[in-house]
Amino acid sequence: LIRWIEPPSPHPRRFLLAAIQLWLATDDQVYRQVFDDPEVAAAFSDEVAHFAGRNSTFDIAAVARHPDLFPDGWGEQAHAAIIEAADEAASSAEEHAYRRLHPAPSSDTYTFWVMAWGSHHGGRQARALLSAWALTGDQVYRDPLNYLLDWFQGANPQGRAYTTGLGHYSTAN
Repeated sequence: LIRWIEPPSPHPRRFLLAAIQLWLATDDQVYRQVFDDPEVAAAFSDEVAHFAGRNSTFDIAAVARHPDLFPDGWGEQAHAAIIEAADEAASSAEEHAYRRLHPAPSSDTYTFWVMAWGSHHGGRQARALLSAWALTGDQVYRDPLNYLLDWFQGANPQGRAYTTGLGHYSTAN
């Protein structure tokens, strides 16, 4: 017999991500007050620490773009995490054949990137670079995004486009 017991309240991470989006969309102080909760502040620090591997990438980027709307230090913390992740992605493009955006095998995060579910998805790999480019406008973050497009359009070891129906040797499913 399997039973689900509903937790007493959602994880603070859920409050954090919802509050970021709703605060930016509505400017309602009710959502801004959520950030004052110490558990939500801790959830923010955790999201920033794991920036590149989470689905909250663009929420964290929104905090970096609008630092004056969030608690002191949040914008700077988010900005630093984005730039760090983007710098790693940009440098990895120079270390691999076909300019793939995986960390080098010598990197501390290599095992995570190779083994994580969805780690080869272009959107996941592009998040930090897109966010850094939006924040800085620096070409160093845009060029690897073009390499990633090249990879999916056939500049890879198989010479195969990863978009169904694109190119002579595209994937079927």
